[in-house]
Amino acid sequence: MRTGRVLFSTEKSESFLKLVLDPLHLETTSNRLFRHFGAHRFFKLIVPSFGRTPQPLNINRNQIHPRVQEWLNMPDKELVGFRWSAFHTRARKQKKSKSKFSEDEDEGYEVMLFATEGLDLPHVTLSQLLNWFMPIELNYRQSSCKAFARLELGVSDL
Repeated sequence: MRTGRVLFSTEKSESFLKLVLDPLHLETTSNRLFRHFGAHRFFKLIVPSFGRTPQPLNINRNQIHPRVQEWLNMPDKELVGFRWSAFHTRARKQKKSKSKFSEDEDEGYEVMLFATEGLDLPHVTLSQLLNWFMPIELNYRQSSCKAFARLELGVSDL
């Protein structure tokens, strides 16, 4: 699985955000999604909570969040030679502080992306991934909360 994080760019360029990729590493955990589709098709992107994250002075806080949301909702984002679609987002767990007087740090969000196509990958749509994991025909009467809970369970090891 690939991992990376979105950070504010410190360089003077057109983009105020930059994507920092973590080094590739061998996965020690496995789950149904990895075993069926391959761990190389998944990308965990750490996105800060822009409301509390320090940012450059020339950026309007109210413009950041909608632009990041727009990018995440855009299908088929091209990164590192693959087309990615976001399929799950969750708040990052906060680290417990040792001092009861220190303010909790906002850890932001984890966004799970799935590679729909790319270098030597057969094309698999996001709907095919979700239908394989939770077949729509068998689950269409379930509440949306139940579907999100199952998806959360499916990515809990990721």
